[in-house]
This record gives sequence, C-alpha cells and structure tokens, in this order.
Amino acid sequence: MRLWHGSSRNGSVNAVERAVARLRTAGFIAALGNGLTGVVLSVTLSQALPASAVAGSLGALSVGMLISFAAGGKHADMSDRVSSMVHSDWVRAGMNLLIVAGVLVAGPAGIALAVAGCLGNGLMAGFFRPAQSSLWASIVPRNRLSATLATNSFVNRLGLAAGGALGGVLLAVRQNVLGLAIDAGTFIATAVIVHALRDPRKAAANRSEEPQAEAVARTWSRVVERLRVDRDWADILALTRKSTWMRLWFICNLNMSWAAGLTSVVVPVVLVRQYSDGEIGLFQSISVIALLAGSLIALLVRRIPGAGVFDAWSSVGSALSYLAVGLGARAGLASAVRFTSYFSQSVASPRLGAYVAEQFPERERGRIYAAQQGVSGVLAPVGMLAGGVLLTWSDPQGVLVISSGLCVLFGLIPLVNPAYWDLKVTQAATLTERHSVPQMNEPKSSA
Repeated sequence: MRLWHGSSRNGSVNAVERAVARLRTAGFIAALGNGLTGVVLSVTLSQALPASAVAGSLGALSVGMLISFAAGGKHADMSDRVSSMVHSDWVRAGMNLLIVAGVLVAGPAGIALAVAGCLGNGLMAGFFRPAQSSLWASIVPRNRLSATLATNSFVNRLGLAAGGALGGVLLAVRQNVLGLAIDAGTFIATAVIVHALRDPRKAAANRSEEPQAEAVARTWSRVVERLRVDRDWADILALTRKSTWMRLWFICNLNMSWAAGLTSVVVPVVLVRQYSDGEIGLFQSISVIALLAGSLIALLVRRIPGAGVFDAWSSVGSALSYLAVGLGARAGLASAVRFTSYFSQSVASPRLGAYVAEQFPERERGRIYAAQQGVSGVLAPVGMLAGGVLLTWSDPQGVLVISSGLCVLFGLIPLVNPAYWDLKVTQAATLTERHSVPQMNEPKSSA
C-alpha cells in the first residue's frame, strides 16, 4: 500500500521517515523560538510600554487567535497544510520584527507597532498550529502515531528548554529585545525547512496544473470567506459532541479563557513590581524545564494512566502559581507550583494529540486541533480588556488573586466526567478506521 505519491512500499517508508525528520527539525527550531518568546515577551512589553499598552498588545495577540483559530482549523481540513505553515511563518517573522520596533520606538508609534505585530502574530498562529498538528496525523501511519507524537514532544521540549533557558539569561542581563529578534529568525528557518514537504492529502498533479498566482488568490479568498468567527466556533462545538468528555472540557476552557486573559495582563505587572530580574527569569523559564521533564516521562511511558487528570492539573497548577504570585509568595514556591503545571501538560500532550486521531476522522481533525489549541484564547480579549481597565484604578495583586482563583475553578470542573480522566475514546467507527493506513491521494475513510 502506498503512503507517499509515486513510491513503492519501501520507498514510501523512506519518504515518510524523511518527512518526519524534516518536520521534527522544524519543530525543534520553532519550539526554541516559542520558548524564548514565551519567557521574554510579556516582561519586555511591561518594561517598555505603559500597562494599558501591554494589555492592548497582549489583547491584540489573543484577538488574532480568536479570529483565526477556528478558520485555521477549517483551512487545515480543506487546503494545503504545508502551504499554510510556510506562509504563516514568513508573516510571523515580519510581525516579530514589528514588535521589536514597537518596544524600541517611544510614544504612540511604538505602541501601534507592538499592537500590530501582536495582532498579526496571533492571526498567523491560528492558521499554522492546526495545519501542523493535522499534517502529523496524516503523514505518520496510525499504528506509529502515539510513539511518534511522544518523541516529537520530547524533541520539542528540548527546543523549548533551550529557548526558555536563553530567555531567562536574556532577562537577567536585560537583553530581552534580542530574544524577539532571534525568534523572528526561527520563523524564517522553519519556513525554509517545511517548504520542501508535500501534503500527503493533496495530489501533486492538482497543484501543478493551476498557475501559482491563481492558486494564491484562490487560497486567500477562501481564508477571508472562513473568517466568520461565531459560526466557526459553533461548528467546532458541534463536533465536540462526538466525544463524551470534550464538550464539557471545551465549554469550561472557553469560560476560563476570559479569566486567563485577565490574568495574563495583570501577572507581568505584578512580577515586575514584586520580584527581582533573576526571580522573574526563574519563574518564566522554569516552565520549559518542566515541559522537557514531562516529555521525557511521556516518551518512556507510552500509555500514561490518568492523562486527563494531568491535563486538568496543567490548567489548575498554572492558575495556582499565579495565585501564589498574587498572594506575595516567595518566587521559589510560585515557580515550583508552575513547574508541576507544565510538567503535567507535557505528560498529557502526546495522548491528547493521539486521541484526536483515534476519535475523529481526518476531515474533522483540523477543527478539533484548533479547539484544543485555540479555545483558551476565545474570550481572552474580554479578560484582557477588563485587565487594562482594572489596572488603571485597582490593585493588580487583588485582581490577580480573583482571576487566578476563577481559573482554578474552571480547570477542575471537567474532572466530574470520569471519561476525561483517561481521555477515553468512544466512537466505534473511528476506532475501526485507525487500524487502516490511508492512501496518499485519498482522504482517510470515515463512517
């Protein structure tokens, strides 16, 4: 059976291995950039811009994700995923440089540049991530997917750890802006690496017959057509009904997103006021060390018992770490709680990715991956706007205590459904499908 266009069985195996190696290399580089920016972005904005501008910039990032994630999931289900990833990375490189310019330029012009850069970055992330996740599920044979995702998780966490460590060093020596510039370079590198791949679902002949200019115009017209946010998220919510636990998880994370948005605006302000540069670097960078440790466990223990419990703690523990910051706890205690949260996230991540491939047919996976990765930002702009207002007249520590406490509550609710504890697969038709290997030029079968 053929896995790769124009290949024999042995050749197809080699082609899959080459594609996996290329995607994994790109993933490592992208993770390095993510780890770096995840550590330095909010602190850099807080040090360079007024609190209201920080709220506006982070809010713009979240608005971009809100607008694009559901549309990006549909785009991944219907279009060339490799092209989506490449185009998104080139644009995100430019957006990062806009953010760099924003923190270097004083006054309203700098704020406008930072907001524009964050908005563009959020928009492109919504098209990149679902395409990346669903591409993995198409390239790798189903019987190898769980093991491959566990290895991916470990490799990506190595990149995140390296980026996070570098970000912590840059924070300590006050060279935060350099981290954002380096991240722009990682986007360019991953775009070049991924460009050589082909989407297994898309026949090469169909792509070559259409002139490039017409193909680009048609692709972007589809993108614009799909930017109907309310309809797209309603469509994703309807798909989650196929899972006995995901609908409740989705609704709770949707509600948590506004409280998390509020928290994300307030916490960097409290960190800068309350802790030294070294303590901030520890708190921000320990997350990627935890991700690396958790991914190692996921790599060694291929079937994690209670993966849903680990997933729940990833939200609850993160909120508790922010609660500790709001209550004025020592940086070491807050960092330790944060470590357990990101450790749990990394342990659960491969199982969550495999669950989507087992529970849902390929024509729906892009939207479900979009739900997993984007639901936390749906109502975040509301919380960020509220945070910007509250920072003008309220004590940020008190606001942080309330918002992080709400996140703890929403993170615990999905555990009332026992099917969530082990991320139970319940759709029999899809269980049958996962044992077959898809043809290169055909969509995977589904009931």
